[in-house]
Amino acid sequence: MPIAKLLSIATAVPPFRIAQPVAKAAARAVFTHRAALFDRLAGTFDNANIDQRAMVAPIEWYQAPRGWQDRAELYVEATEALFTETATKAVADAGLTFADIDGVVFVSTTGIATPSIDARVAPKLGMRDDIQRVPIFGLGCAGGVTGLATAARLASASPGSNWLFVTVETCSISIRLDSIDPAGIVATALFGDGAAAAGVGRRAHRRPRRPGRRVAGPRPAPRRGAPPRAGGHTPGSLGDPRPGDDHRHLLHRAARAAAQRLRLGGPANGRSAPPRRYCRCGALGGLCGCLPRMGLERATTVRAAGPIRDAL
Repeated sequence: MPIAKLLSIATAVPPFRIAQPVAKAAARAVFTHRAALFDRLAGTFDNANIDQRAMVAPIEWYQAPRGWQDRAELYVEATEALFTETATKAVADAGLTFADIDGVVFVSTTGIATPSIDARVAPKLGMRDDIQRVPIFGLGCAGGVTGLATAARLASASPGSNWLFVTVETCSISIRLDSIDPAGIVATALFGDGAAAAGVGRRAHRRPRRPGRRVAGPRPAPRRGAPPRAGGHTPGSLGDPRPGDDHRHLLHRAARAAAQRLRLGGPANGRSAPPRRYCRCGALGGLCGCLPRMGLERATTVRAAGPIRDAL
């Protein structure tokens, strides 16, 4: 099967910013019903190495009681705007127009809408009536990796087609400040909002501004104890559990192995790469969290979209 190319990458963040000290003070004021628990977990704000985060609403919006309707309305409004911004950048950077897009893969876990966001914005952006849509919900941190792989498979299965992958996460809307769960306090210390998009296809109707990179599709993980497969694929290299592993370790190993296969990882010419900073918001999901370990040089072009921390 032909290999799909990564034609472009684009990111976007909402307009509202909150500095980490301000977020900590606001959370302390809100979690007065769990003061002792908050004091025990407050160090998370300081240890996360986050300077500021982007959010889809001003801090005052979150301090007021909000029900399902308020959150759903804000999700639709903010997600449509972020979708439009990132999609427009990605399509233009790929040297395409929206009329050239044959399909859209849209991933979001922090909200849901019917019709889906991609269906709502497609007519406004000038997409064709026969465009294929694949909205995906519920993947959480793995949404970025899985969505991009899905778009690559669909593009590879239809040579000459161009696909648009968009992921938008509005984590701040999903945080429940009235929760007594410790995870609610930790969430207020970590998550921000943002979006990312990528053009994926076999070719562009017009020459892209930059040459495309191959997009790796998923490979099945071997069973424990299975003999090595051709090409050096051994148990444990792409997801076989090891003692003490959790799902993030498995994802990191899989992403690193994929990057090595594509020859995208590591510094060039054997020289040490300078320190880089990477986006840690929910927008790119698992893909974003894996970028430092994958060593993807393309990640240096991604603008910070929420919580920032040094590359591990």
